[in-house]
Amino acid sequence: MLAPLAVALTVGCGGARASPGDAAWWTELAQPPPAADAWPLAAVAPADEEAQAAAPAWRPARGAQGEGSGVCHDASGEAWRPLAEPPPADFTARVLARTAPGETEAYGLAFRYNGTDDYYLARVDTRNDHVRLYRRSAGATTLLAARNLGVSVGQWHELAVHAAGSSLAVALDGEPLLRVADDDLRAGGLALWASPGTRVCIQGLWLAPSRVAEGAARG
Repeated sequence: MLAPLAVALTVGCGGARASPGDAAWWTELAQPPPAADAWPLAAVAPADEEAQAAAPAWRPARGAQGEGSGVCHDASGEAWRPLAEPPPADFTARVLARTAPGETEAYGLAFRYNGTDDYYLARVDTRNDHVRLYRRSAGATTLLAARNLGVSVGQWHELAVHAAGSSLAVALDGEPLLRVADDDLRAGGLALWASPGTRVCIQGLWLAPSRVAEGAARG
């Protein structure tokens, strides 16, 4: 769980905004995601009543792509929804998400996820207006990078994550925000995350192998 963040949080010093010299690093994120990279979100939400009863926080939802193309978190509690298949070691992942007004409005995409004690988390908070990148390793949480900016509630935003070896990056709506080098976690899966009380719908998820080598990403 992410709740210990408020209790034991180490702030990392590796966060940095991308510079014009990082053009190669951000080329993939600046392009619209190819339709072929779309992940079937219907497979993320429980399909039958028995499975939904075991994981009531997530439910199928209708998105712009048609019936069953999205999933929503109904604020019933903190929830992780791992994807069934791990991504390539180097990859770009994107999610299109929209929060509803509430006491909490935080969601994110975890990557190199190996259970709730080991992962990276790209986290968006539309109530407190920030984007953050966390690492949780052996149960300890570290804030690697953060950016304060206005993130509107009730509108769709595309959160993008790029991982190439130790180089990690986060973008929101095509704008590069966070870039760090961290090699603590090198492999793992993907998972959707929503904080307790957050109502968020995810309309699309795209996943593709990275076409930018680690050396180029570091510039």
